[in-house]
Amino acid sequence: MDQNELFFRSKVWELALHISLSSFIYCFGFSSINPCMDNIGETLGWGGSYLMISIFAVLYPIGALFGALIGTRISSAYGGRFTIIISNVIFIVGSLISIIPSNYTFGAGRFITGIIGGVFITIPAVLINEITPDDMTGQVGTLIQSACNLGFLVAFLFGLIVPLENLDTSPSNYLWMLIIFCPAFFSFYQIIYFLKVFKTEFPSWLIKHNREDEARASLRYVYSESGVDIGMKRLMPVSEENPSTNSSNEALILIATPSYKNIFCSKSYRKILRITIALNMGQQTSGSTPLLLYSNSIFKSMGGGEFIARVFTVILGLILLIFGLLAIPLLKKFGRKTILVLGQALITIDLLLLGFFTGIIDGGVAVNATLMFLYFAFFMPSLGATCWAYMGEVLNEKCISFGLAINLSTVVTVSFLFPILNNFLGMSSCLFIFCGLSFMLFVWEALDLFETKGLTKREILKKALSNNKVV
Repeated sequence: MDQNELFFRSKVWELALHISLSSFIYCFGFSSINPCMDNIGETLGWGGSYLMISIFAVLYPIGALFGALIGTRISSAYGGRFTIIISNVIFIVGSLISIIPSNYTFGAGRFITGIIGGVFITIPAVLINEITPDDMTGQVGTLIQSACNLGFLVAFLFGLIVPLENLDTSPSNYLWMLIIFCPAFFSFYQIIYFLKVFKTEFPSWLIKHNREDEARASLRYVYSESGVDIGMKRLMPVSEENPSTNSSNEALILIATPSYKNIFCSKSYRKILRITIALNMGQQTSGSTPLLLYSNSIFKSMGGGEFIARVFTVILGLILLIFGLLAIPLLKKFGRKTILVLGQALITIDLLLLGFFTGIIDGGVAVNATLMFLYFAFFMPSLGATCWAYMGEVLNEKCISFGLAINLSTVVTVSFLFPILNNFLGMSSCLFIFCGLSFMLFVWEALDLFETKGLTKREILKKALSNNKVV
């Protein structure tokens, strides 16, 4: 039967887009501090302190670290739809606290919204994967990164409206409050969608709570009547005592809801555990977050002044969005492993050149800015969008939660240390460090990742759980 008769592509895209709006809100909130850091610092009296900048820059990802640890637990206990709705309510409250002009309230608000941001980056991959037919997982899986990229771009565009000078006397300096609060408007929209449009809980949670009739009703939002059974089959749990078999009658080594003890102690999960740790840590040790979070300051240090730096930051946001979308046709044509390995090689070479031209030889603002743009052009379709799509295909809910905790711990560490090390060692040394770590990830990807293109969810899990040697 034709795949188009089994599910409604437009409905899959619609629901997946509204789920990925959580990722947009997280990244908009995370990056909103970047273009208006000087404006916030002037209002709150930071005085250009590297320590104050580091502290307030990492409060959001520190909160996100806590949110990532509790996100899947809340979703598992109460359902993904309920979690999205209540989290958005808290995010709106946290955003209101953030714009009260004092260091204490700003810090508390950033921490609270960061916690919700951690929830928002934990559950979308799982929810999108469960409502997406196997035929569309590669394409739809890129939405999370694309939503993040759009969040970055919108935040950077807002940075063009805040003043560049006379910050202590200009009333428009307080426009930073609008930028910080703006993600809350999208939270309000997402609440309305899940209250008024998608009115059922997500199917996996309903199946887990023995409400299969309601799960079928939920799946009918994206599946036709003839395709609902296929949607149910890919979500039905497999027990250790009575494992399902594939067409070759080979037992799947899959536990429906593995415990953390299974994941950390069972030999079957070693490869999945390596993928969880290496991809989440490597995504950040390759330098993406500090280069993005402090992009305005980095461009300013290259020359050209504050306004040019903000324009370059907006261009960077456009590159994130455009090259993140490029992952969609790439994933149709090439394997996930191929994209990840090739992209990582290009990232490593770019960091090497960027370190060379910012330290050993002065490449000037044009060369250095171009290399910064190329870094993210290489990063987005590979270690960005494809990485998230790959993890959504391979990892279960607990591994995604644990992986995001590692990811965010690394974000906090590198984001806090970067401005301090940059001040003492210089930009070039920081870039060479990222280059070395990026090369290590490239070697691991080439040796240990396996291809998922063309495989069903169960085939991927079987391959991951039965292949535990580095090849």
